[in-house]
Amino acid sequence: MIIETQAVLGGQVLGRRSRQEDAWDSGMSPAGPWAAVADGLGGHADGDRASQWALVALRAFIDRHPAPPGPLDLWMRDGVKAAHEAVRTLGRRNDPRPPATTLLWAVSQRDQLWMAHVGDCRATFIRGENAKPLTLDMTPAGERVWRHEAPWDSQNTAPDAHQLVSCLGIDPVIVEVFPVSWQSGDAVVLATDGLNPIPVGDWPAILATPDPVATALAQGPFADNATLVVLQHA
Repeated sequence: MIIETQAVLGGQVLGRRSRQEDAWDSGMSPAGPWAAVADGLGGHADGDRASQWALVALRAFIDRHPAPPGPLDLWMRDGVKAAHEAVRTLGRRNDPRPPATTLLWAVSQRDQLWMAHVGDCRATFIRGENAKPLTLDMTPAGERVWRHEAPWDSQNTAPDAHQLVSCLGIDPVIVEVFPVSWQSGDAVVLATDGLNPIPVGDWPAILATPDPVATALAQGPFADNATLVVLQHA
């Protein structure tokens, strides 16, 4: 499924999984276009519902709490908290593996793009022929990359590459919120970990195609659910 709304393109494929546990959404806020992806945790209960409920709660928060004219950091943290609380309602008491999901949310505020990140979905910034990652996975592997103890690609191959240290639905939640300066022609790709096999350096060529979402999803077959959203500078 591929959908286009204003400055946002998005889509997903099932991959080799039997159930789609990714979700994505996009829309407009007073600050500007926004987009988000979520990846329900495999091996936990109701991963599909967890990702969907997180984004339903996030959209409801955006609709009920207009973005402030100034910095969006506190507003976005409150939005992530609302999504977290929604996912928590799905769990049962004493469930050792309750419903949980990652979340990656971007909001364009003129020439600043604000990001909120929990888990291991990835944001990639594209300007012309150059691409760079904006996020690190919230895993032990990602922490080693942050400490400059391991190369970037080790997040794909390390034994602990999928051991999340933070996700929605399970306390405590670590939320990373930060702004990125961007300009006309720039784009940011938000992707679930099913798309990790695509090298960062391939994204500029993919975005240069007439249908970048279809081009990215055609890189499979993917072992996992694969979902992406492309947010373009208006």
